Amino acid sequence: MQDPPRSRLSATDAPGELDREGSRAPDCRYRKMFEAARDGILLVNADTGKIEDANPSLTRLLGYSHADLLGKKLWQLVSSEDHTEWREMFANLQTTGSVRREDFPLRTRAGTRIDVELLCNVYDCEGVKVIQCNLRNISERRNTEKFLQDSERRYRHLIENSPDIVYTYSSKRGGIYYSPRVTSILGHSVEHLLAHPSLWSASIHPDDTATIALAIQAYQRTGAPFRMEYRIIDASGNWHWLYDRAIESYVENGDFIIEGLAMDITDRRLAQTRLAYLTRVHAVLSGINSLIVRVTDRDELFRESCRIAVESAGFCMAMLAVIDRETGKVAPVASAGKTEDLMSDVRSTLGSDQTSSATMVSRAIREKRAIVSNNAFDDPQLSLGSKYTQAGVRSLVVLPLLVDGHAHGVLALYATESDFFHREELNLLQQLAANVAFAIDHVDKQERLNYLAYYDVLTGLANRNLFLERVAQYMRSATDRSHMLAIGLFDLERFRNINDSLGR
Repeated sequence: MQDPPRSRLSATDAPGELDREGSRAPDCRYRKMFEAARDGILLVNADTGKIEDANPSLTRLLGYSHADLLGKKLWQLVSSEDHTEWREMFANLQTTGSVRREDFPLRTRAGTRIDVELLCNVYDCEGVKVIQCNLRNISERRNTEKFLQDSERRYRHLIENSPDIVYTYSSKRGGIYYSPRVTSILGHSVEHLLAHPSLWSASIHPDDTATIALAIQAYQRTGAPFRMEYRIIDASGNWHWLYDRAIESYVENGDFIIEGLAMDITDRRLAQTRLAYLTRVHAVLSGINSLIVRVTDRDELFRESCRIAVESAGFCMAMLAVIDRETGKVAPVASAGKTEDLMSDVRSTLGSDQTSSATMVSRAIREKRAIVSNNAFDDPQLSLGSKYTQAGVRSLVVLPLLVDGHAHGVLALYATESDFFHREELNLLQQLAANVAFAIDHVDKQERLNYLAYYDVLTGLANRNLFLERVAQYMRSATDRSHMLAIGLFDLERFRNINDSLGR
């Protein structure tokens, strides 16, 4: 391939190396370097501003042929709006002899704008001032930088608008980064958390800290997946459930760094808890309904109802109390889960004229509605609140047992969870209480029918049916044991007149 034609000032005329005799190095040496350079090179007449030579890298960069570039003015390589800037640079170059620009616009032959890094120096070449311009295309670098900036912006936008807390945790320094989402979930500002690096770990529920510490240690040792659900308290004192998972980790100067995501799953956990609660209530409802079908004895009904509530449904305590027909006071008739000391206190409270009326039991009977306490710690309506909290009770409900609109007693259920009894549970429990009341009424009626079958309503004395049944029993016993049996018959004179006038 032949060298392109050279103008009066060409690359071989630029300052070159001197050989040992002081003469210039061969022209071809500098020409090869000129043409092999990866950066574009222009040689420009400093007096006229015309391009005298250009290397192949520049022609490829701008899309011109070598011949097209020769004789062009330097500012013809830019858009018209950039002419003034080029002229100012050219004037500055003639004054100072050197100009460097890190971002300068050029225009290709196709009209596309590109950005170049520009270094221009003025040389004196045998009495002619020559400008050597080295141009490096930085458009790709600019595009890469812009891409990275856009990616960073999008990433930051995703982080700042993510429903999860994005965090960075240091094994030595604690929390070192939190996304803005942390404020809406936990109520602490990012600045406050960064100023108190141990606040996050200090806010974790005591029952969860040991498990988390072991999981982090295993993650550090083996890289085993770190996924944990734990409770953390917010700035207002409310507990949140977080699902926390590490997405990346690395070691920096001996410091183990975790980057992770923490999702607020409080609503999901509450829904799971509510479902578990409802499942427990359904269990006791189903168990007592089965009990009602087979039990005909009042005491067994009471006793088994309390047992099912504790053993099958998971309530920590249960109690049945009914109104005594003779005294009109409420008295416990069955319980499960309660100690004898606690039952003694309950009987004493319900049996006292001074304390009974203020109890939840009396209120449920008097108002004929369920009375609920979802916080046994400091609920003033609990007469024995301190006793119950010592026994682990956190919530309780007292349900009236209504028959034909009249309260015959109550069913009390006790839970170890705070805030246990809500609308869904109460709807099922009220149905449960109605079924228990129906069973009590059914047993009472059955006992009444059995009574009327053998006793006179007016006198309460045994009637003919019971008399004949007992006589038959005695006769069989006498026959089996060879006993003597005698039957005496008493006749009252004129008793017919009493029957006829007053009725049998």
